[in-house]
Amino acid sequence: MFRIISSRQEIHTISTTWLDSLQANVDEIKADIANIKATQSDHGEILKNVATKEDLTVMATKDDIAGIKATQDLILQLLQAKQ
Repeated sequence: MFRIISSRQEIHTISTTWLDSLQANVDEIKADIANIKATQSDHGEILKNVATKEDLTVMATKDDIAGIKATQDLILQLLQAKQ
């Protein structure tokens, strides 16, 4: 009869230790998930300010800018010639 009580106590002790360990792991995992969510939120805000592929297709190229500069220079020359 004493062995049954001892075994129950032993099972209870082992179970309690295992559950405490499991709870500690769950708490650690929850903290890690909270950190990941915070980091993702920060990165999301940063990425909102980054140019997308569509933005880049409508941006002027070096050739476009060179053409605009040439046109500006020509207009400036024509205006200076009229003065």
